[in-house]
Amino acid sequence: IGLFTHERTRTATAVAIQDTQLSWIAHDAVLVLCQKNPEFALVLTRLIAERMAENQSVLLARLTAAEETSR
Repeated sequence: IGLFTHERTRTATAVAIQDTQLSWIAHDAVLVLCQKNPEFALVLTRLIAERMAENQSVLLARLTAAEETSR
């Protein structure tokens, strides 16, 4: 998600439990992929939308729990 924000801020953290190889892709390369492969762009858009919906659900649950404990 952070790849498409103005600040390019990551919204998640990962921790490896074993030796891992890490790869990255430049922002411009992702844009080229999306332009050349609309199916890739659609899959990426769906993934981002699903993660945003999940993040919203988690936040709402946390807010609800906080309100209940403050009563």
